[in-house]
Amino acid sequence: ERLPKRARHRITRPTQKQCTQDSRAAPRPHNMNAVRKAVGIEKKQTVTDQILDESCPKLSYNQRLTGYVLCMSIGFILTMGSLVRLKELLHGEPKNFVIYFTFGNLCAIASCFFLSGPKSHCKKMIDPTRRIATAF
Repeated sequence: ERLPKRARHRITRPTQKQCTQDSRAAPRPHNMNAVRKAVGIEKKQTVTDQILDESCPKLSYNQRLTGYVLCMSIGFILTMGSLVRLKELLHGEPKNFVIYFTFGNLCAIASCFFLSGPKSHCKKMIDPTRRIATAF
C-alpha cells in the first residue's frame, strides 16, 4: 500500500539525533587501521606489493578508459598497417609486415593493462597459475 507523502518523507530521512548517534557508534576506517596495527592483524605487504605500489601509478576510471581506447586504437591501426604490407610479405620481404603486426598486437594486449588497472594487472600476471602464460 502507498503511504502519504509526509509519512514517506519521515521514513526515509533520519533525524539529526539519529545521525549523531550513528556516527558515534560506527568506527571510522582510519581508526580501524590503527586498531588493526595495534592488535597485530594488519596484513603485511609482500615485496611484490611494495614494488607494485612504487612502480604502478593509481589511475582514475577516466584515465584508464582513455588509455584503453588509445592503446586499442593504435594497435588496430598498426595491425591494419601490417595487412597493407601483406604484398611485401608474399614477395619475400617480411620485415615491415612483422614489425607492424607485432607492435599492433602488443598495443592491443597492453590496452587490457589499462582496463583492470596497472597494479591489479601486474598482480594477476605474477599469480602462480598464470606465470607460464606470462612468460610466453
